[in-house]
Amino acid sequence: MSFGVNTVNRFKFITDDEVEQMHGATLCVLEKTGVKFDDETACKLFSDAGARVDGNTVRIPRELITALIEQCPGKFTLFARDKAFDVEIGAGKIFYTNGFGSTKVEDLDTGEYRPSTVKDLRDFSRLADVLENVHYCMMQVHPQEIRQERADVVRTAVLLSNVRKNAHLSLEHSENLDYCFEVAEIASDNVPKERRPIFTSGATPTTPLSYDRSSCGRLIKCAKAGIPTLVVSGAMGGGTAPVTLAGALTVQNAEVLAGLALVQLVSPGLPSIYGSFSSVMDMRLAKFQWGSPELTLMQAATARLCERCGVPFAYGTAGVADSPVCDFFAGVDKTASLLAAAFAGVEVLHDGCSGLLDSTMVSSYGQLVLDNELCNYVNRFLKGIEVNEETIALDVIDRVGCGGNFLTEMHTAEHFKEELYIPGPIRSYTKRTNGMDGLLELNVKARRMARELIDANNDEVISPEQEKTINDLLERIQRL
Repeated sequence: MSFGVNTVNRFKFITDDEVEQMHGATLCVLEKTGVKFDDETACKLFSDAGARVDGNTVRIPRELITALIEQCPGKFTLFARDKAFDVEIGAGKIFYTNGFGSTKVEDLDTGEYRPSTVKDLRDFSRLADVLENVHYCMMQVHPQEIRQERADVVRTAVLLSNVRKNAHLSLEHSENLDYCFEVAEIASDNVPKERRPIFTSGATPTTPLSYDRSSCGRLIKCAKAGIPTLVVSGAMGGGTAPVTLAGALTVQNAEVLAGLALVQLVSPGLPSIYGSFSSVMDMRLAKFQWGSPELTLMQAATARLCERCGVPFAYGTAGVADSPVCDFFAGVDKTASLLAAAFAGVEVLHDGCSGLLDSTMVSSYGQLVLDNELCNYVNRFLKGIEVNEETIALDVIDRVGCGGNFLTEMHTAEHFKEELYIPGPIRSYTKRTNGMDGLLELNVKARRMARELIDANNDEVISPEQEKTINDLLERIQRL
């Protein structure tokens, strides 16, 4: 069975002329306004390549940025520990990730919100690893009981020790990268060298138009190490970018292309990924909007901008809700963003199967199970309608004739599993109830399913020897 979801039709949310207009504006920003790189090595790389560097502001001629972006490969594979879970970027498929980075969880047993722990990261990782609609795995939570200056290394160890799929190491401190790479090397001992690395990493600019020293360091180190590298912008319209969506997209596009250019200067031809979680500010609350229609529109337009540049849009955000609970509004936020982003051509729907609530602040085990079912519903839309002689079934229609039925026909038995959306066990898990009682029962049932899936996942991803070596390394690092 193919890993990932093949797609048929795609929507265009902006015209070709509008794409060209924003692309031209992006080149103008890069050449005239420039992007700040707070790192001497990055500035020198750009200067040596022909960019104009004034202090730490880099102005990149359009010919140079075009040439560097053209070096980004359009197709590549993100390897997994298990070959069956390799993610083929640029193959016309849609993939989903789980959620990332919440500091609170909905307790699996009580349903109460509490600070996230290392055990939560382990359990969420193992749950994500068995859900069919998580195609590569994120660090679902930030454990709150560990020293934050070394948290990157602990999170890396937990994630890579519990998933068979490709893992994304979203790290905060460039000084931890060497330790994280050491952990990854140990965890990858049983993976053939030609199938490494089994993870990605990257960095996020400081919007607008700036990369701090840590972000520069992460991009440069990842590129030197040959790690598939993501550059992800979170421009906020009305706050860190123009309130108009076209203006915010132009700022985002300039930021990401500049970061990708730096990666290509270090390692020409390295698999590089364009990423976005850009949205707008809620002007009433001065708050980033995760469930807004503007976020969805910006992701859809970004897909067109990436298509124009030939860069894979393999990190586009969808499936996040601003609602603090699993309710009608959470369902609307998640469904609308997933459908629109998928039909717009986003290759990897970051947070697509997320389990996230409350504007990414809370991870819910039960919601992750529900989101997996929602993705199956979206997948049926993506599949579209197959039209050929076999599916039109003229001979079957003629054989059944007027007033008959098709239930006993072999044609029905041969095709219903692939043709019909068949709800998962979470649907049959619930009975008819009213109002809040029904919602509470659904949450309880979903958490129960999550517990069953976690407990059933007994596969040992790494050997006891690898686990001991990693734990020894963690103990040494924690003493530093």
